[in-house]
Amino acid sequence: NLSLVAKIEEIASAKGVTPAQLALAWLYAKSSSLNAKTVPIPGTRKRTRLVENLAAVSIELTNDEVAMLEPLAAAVQGIAV
Repeated sequence: NLSLVAKIEEIASAKGVTPAQLALAWLYAKSSSLNAKTVPIPGTRKRTRLVENLAAVSIELTNDEVAMLEPLAAAVQGIAV
């Protein structure tokens, strides 16, 4: 859905990160809030993407940012997160 992509791009841009980094940071934030040890393993074929993905570990999302992303994630997955 293009409106979901546009919203994710908007949030990422405001944070100064890529949409992929935002998604990975959200996964890290969710694993922390669930008290679960989770390590997302994104696939990549380019070194620049690997470096970009690794940088997501240091991105901290505010509670407000996580709250903005929750309904977007639920819409993508088709379930409430």
